Amino acid sequence: MKHQLRREIEIHYHLNHENIIRLYAQFQDSKNVYLIMEFADAANLFLVIRNQKRLSPHRSAFVADRVADALAYCHERGVIHRDVKPENILLASPFIPKLADFGWCVHAPSASRTTVCGTPDYVAPEMITNATYVPMAPHDHKVDCWAVGVLLYEMLVGKAPFEDKDSRKTFQRIIHGEISESHLALLPQGAVNAITSLLKREPNDRPELEEWRKNDWLRDQVKVWQSKSVS
Repeated sequence: MKHQLRREIEIHYHLNHENIIRLYAQFQDSKNVYLIMEFADAANLFLVIRNQKRLSPHRSAFVADRVADALAYCHERGVIHRDVKPENILLASPFIPKLADFGWCVHAPSASRTTVCGTPDYVAPEMITNATYVPMAPHDHKVDCWAVGVLLYEMLVGKAPFEDKDSRKTFQRIIHGEISESHLALLPQGAVNAITSLLKREPNDRPELEEWRKNDWLRDQVKVWQSKSVS
């Protein structure tokens, strides 16, 4: 745990992006390590989804766009977050998403990783073996791209696309790409295209997040959100 905490502090401290919670300093006493971070005063995305059930298309697109931009910034610097989920997206007033919790992050500029990490609903298929449905396979920054697709789906639908009470069944659904067609049918086609372009089984088939952010539906919905925010 010492090594992991030291890594988290070293990586997070050097990240400076408007949609990444800032880590200003750290100190420790005989029992605790204290991290001094930017204050996000509007709860987190998990609580918003739980209270509102689902978010509007323009609000969902705005959050996904900002998180994708923050992750693209990380990827350019060889950093993989590896634990993107609503609980780790804090909100600053009025509604500015801030990517947080870099406890599972890693600096991997050239090599893939094999550490078991992340949340079952957001685990990418390359981290799961076909035989046992347990996370253990090599992966790279494309696991974050997958997670953004899951995140956008959850904001629009109100639940993760592969969610099941049994994590082994969740892994099985991820491996086979078993997304509920009835839920997808309720979404605008542009949103479906944006989501499914990231939820590709093969990592190399997923676009880089900077490219994904050019999606027409995403850009149109972000403009709607920005116009409503200004008014």
